[in-house]
Amino acid sequence: MSEKKHELILVAFALVISAILILYNTFTVPSEYIASAPQTSATTTKTQVSVGDAVIVNINTADVEELTLIDGIGRTKAEAIVKYRLENGLFESVDELKNVSGIGEATLRKIYPYVTF
Repeated sequence: MSEKKHELILVAFALVISAILILYNTFTVPSEYIASAPQTSATTTKTQVSVGDAVIVNINTADVEELTLIDGIGRTKAEAIVKYRLENGLFESVDELKNVSGIGEATLRKIYPYVTF
């Protein structure tokens, strides 16, 4: 075979190996090493992520008890969030919490860092 064909075969082989490594890492790397996940000691459940002392709660999946983990959200506001979600569907943004009875601009500013959707 010519030298040109050998080069093409080696380049193709290198591309295949690179693709395999990328796919392998995509599906096997623990979540704490993914850039979007907190890289401190994080524990993940279906509805919340704990980073140190802070709890980040998913407002689309959390129940009343989990919502009350957020500083500034008591049982009444947590129940209102769940009721709003049941009546109106999933939240499309954190800002939509302003539509929930009992949550105004000040409360939203306070809880914003601790909620996700």
